[in-house]
Amino acid sequence: MTANPISVIINRKHENHADTAVWKIFKKSFPQAVFYFTDYSGHATLLAEKAALQRDSLLIAVGGDGTINEVVNGMMRVDEEIRKTLALAILPIGTGNDFVKSTGLNHSMENLIQAIHLHKSVPIDLGSVSSHQDGKLQTRYFINIADAGLGGLVAKKFVGLVRWLPAHLAYHVSILRAFLGFRHAMVHVKGDNFEYSGKLLSLCAANGQWFGSGLGIAPHADIQDGNLAFVILGDVSLFGYYRDW
Repeated sequence: MTANPISVIINRKHENHADTAVWKIFKKSFPQAVFYFTDYSGHATLLAEKAALQRDSLLIAVGGDGTINEVVNGMMRVDEEIRKTLALAILPIGTGNDFVKSTGLNHSMENLIQAIHLHKSVPIDLGSVSSHQDGKLQTRYFINIADAGLGGLVAKKFVGLVRWLPAHLAYHVSILRAFLGFRHAMVHVKGDNFEYSGKLLSLCAANGQWFGSGLGIAPHADIQDGNLAFVILGDVSLFGYYRDW
């Protein structure tokens, strides 16, 4: 990891965070750092791509899991030659902050500054999902967990609630609301060493262990083992869903 140049990409919801005393320490240590603020959903992807193309070797995602996901996808848009020069740092101040739980690190400002000074970084795994949309192959990358089934509906319900409720409570209310309108689909899923046919509540491809503001869906997942941990929830009821956690 190099300390120069640095791009800090901050979710606009947390823009005041850039003016607090904790960032003054960072700016003093790295006056060459450039700060960007997102203006809309997906903007962090464009900002990250721009920073990477400018050969900014360190990108710092400031926000939650959504911001991290967007920054990662922006980094993956550039050529492999450029990607090999990039490093990602995270300052988690979002609603969920689930991915960082799997790193086992203390993501404080002090530790961030120290890691940059020491050029300290480690490789981690990254997953991808490809699908055809309007006749074109689309690929999205994920650093934490990708899921099919109930999860997408929960995410839609969550967006409106998080403005009024604490994140953890908003996730659980969203799950309850999603269950009311969800119908299990019949699926056939085949992996390298597993196969499943039947009703599906949720299929999770897990790089990290946590999602949904603290739900430990994949305790066996490891972000550095070169594998994804797959978790299948079949014909599971609402009671069974919560009983397993």
